[in-house]
Amino acid sequence: MLLKLWLCVHVRGLVLLPVIAVGAACKRCGSPASLCFFLAALLLLPAGDAIAQTTLPVDHFDFSTITSPKVGYVPFRVIITAKAANGTTARNFAGTVQLTAAEAGGAVPVEALTPLQFTSGLWAGVISVNTSNATSVTLTVADTAGHRGDAGPITIQAPPFRIIDLPVISLASDRVRGLLYASLGPPSPFAGQIAVIDPATGLVQDTIPVQGGAGRLELAHDASVLYAATRRIGVGPWRMGARFAELRR
Repeated sequence: MLLKLWLCVHVRGLVLLPVIAVGAACKRCGSPASLCFFLAALLLLPAGDAIAQTTLPVDHFDFSTITSPKVGYVPFRVIITAKAANGTTARNFAGTVQLTAAEAGGAVPVEALTPLQFTSGLWAGVISVNTSNATSVTLTVADTAGHRGDAGPITIQAPPFRIIDLPVISLASDRVRGLLYASLGPPSPFAGQIAVIDPATGLVQDTIPVQGGAGRLELAHDASVLYAATRRIGVGPWRMGARFAELRR
């Protein structure tokens, strides 16, 4: 018997399945075939599986469980997942989102310590709610298309430390006098400042101008002298070892 070779195509769902037919009749389409090799079984997924594995677009965002309480200014870990409408992970989402926090009275500062860039529908990182007040906040993320997700309310406790908002370059701790010395750098190209801070109250007790700016600070081992890295007015490198002040006990 003369064997003939055909390539016929069967339709299954939305996927075309090519079939090699050799010899007598093919049971699927009546084409001559004694043996039918369904190449799609080897090379293609069945239509139902192909549709099920299609990644749907992002519909909303979900936060991982965030336990309470948290402490203001203290970072904590969060996982945010981009979700499709059917609840599966939208793994094709690789965009960015904006993170915000709000309490009953309005917005609360919050920051992510790494960029909010998703990979395969997931973002894992560390965030902090930067408030020194005890409060309850709701976290929200949203992308540019308006998809969003919320977490909370989350209880935030006041931090057990004092926040001093200064543009500090260097700190020196004076345990003898119970003070901190902070170099504040050059507010102009030719001058800087050293602040004397009471760490118990957070108040700046004194601010001393320094010609040439103030960089790194060092306190003598007996706390008798404070040294500051400085330079001549507007020129020359920073140098360590210039005596800034004699400190009295």
